[in-house]
Amino acid sequence: MRALRSHLGQFFCVFLVIFWAPGVLRMWAAASKNPTATAKITPPKVAQSKTVPSQTEKTKAAPEAKAAPKGNCVAKLMAALFPSLKSNFAAGIKYLTLDEIAQLLQMKAFPEAKKNQATLTKGQAVVRFAAGDNFVTYQKSKIFLAQKIVFSGGKLHISCDDYSQVLVPLLAPHLVREKKPSLRTIVIDPGHGGKDSGAVNAGLGLSEKMLVLQIAKLFQAELVKRGYRATLTRDDDTFIELKNRPAKAKNADFFISLHCNSAANHLAHGVEVFTLPRARKFPGNACDPWNLIAVYSFLSASTAATGFENRGLKTAEFAVLKSLSVPGVLIEMGFLSNLEEARKLADPLFQKKIVQGLVNGIEKYAANLIKFEPPRGSRFSLRKKITPKIEPEKHAANLDQFKSPKGSQLVKFSEK
Repeated sequence: MRALRSHLGQFFCVFLVIFWAPGVLRMWAAASKNPTATAKITPPKVAQSKTVPSQTEKTKAAPEAKAAPKGNCVAKLMAALFPSLKSNFAAGIKYLTLDEIAQLLQMKAFPEAKKNQATLTKGQAVVRFAAGDNFVTYQKSKIFLAQKIVFSGGKLHISCDDYSQVLVPLLAPHLVREKKPSLRTIVIDPGHGGKDSGAVNAGLGLSEKMLVLQIAKLFQAELVKRGYRATLTRDDDTFIELKNRPAKAKNADFFISLHCNSAANHLAHGVEVFTLPRARKFPGNACDPWNLIAVYSFLSASTAATGFENRGLKTAEFAVLKSLSVPGVLIEMGFLSNLEEARKLADPLFQKKIVQGLVNGIEKYAANLIKFEPPRGSRFSLRKKITPKIEPEKHAANLDQFKSPKGSQLVKFSEK
């Protein structure tokens, strides 16, 4: 018996030397040449087009610089032995492969011509992914992510936070467990005012504060016609303190801040819609799923109505969004620094198109809210029509399939 154990031990040692030692040696050789070189993924820096911000409400906190993670011996060893897991250890970020996401959301994954690109489809929903991008393209709209898409081990990987905070609300809204908000009272915030002119076009004699007030009043009137209760944070050329703007939405159901954009590049054009960076722990982040649905609804509706370029769904720590207690967005309706768009923004006839896009955004947001599962027991449940095979209770259980190897440093993803 002892002889058998001895032979097995020798065989195991030979196996380690032949198959695993080369990878380990390469790892330590690389580490010795550059001790600080570790596999890491740094959060993308999303460039904002706004180069002429307001002195007050459009300012946002500078992004906090994240220190490079210190090397972890166990993570390095696992990455060397199992190269396909390398990206999962990067900077401690948790990932799911695109195939795993397709399985969780009951969708189909199709690789494209380039091996580092793929598409997820289900019905009319189409989402495109490309390695290295910090966004996904959903129905022709760019939706920016917290982490870049990674190609490793022959597969695309998406961070677990982006899966739960972006893909689930858009593609499987019935899996969101938060209580669905109502949509009856809407607060419209015409940006700037009084001493704060916002962006200006001196050549045309236009100021952002006056243009957004004109459009806000037209928007309010259209919403009232459709049965909504709509109020303005200001109805004349006065300055409202930032803290008082979101406070006016305390008893409302939705908040929308209207602005005009500006950039040093006078060729910049198009529509941008902003919401808070997801999961940043501001009061407004309590509405993250609804914020995402709203920002997509307004962007797609506004660009369709005006014909302006779709510049994507973006995030920023705007002061008027951080302390909201209801879902809210900030929309940049066009560029005053672009001569052609500035003229359109000031044209009363074109303003009707802008307002129509905003109204369509509200109605599209309302329609998308219906996709979220109604309370159980409701006699008007749409569950049979919109719920795929997977149930919310089974969703969390299915995530357990993708937990990390026992004893490794790869942390299992679990929904918050």
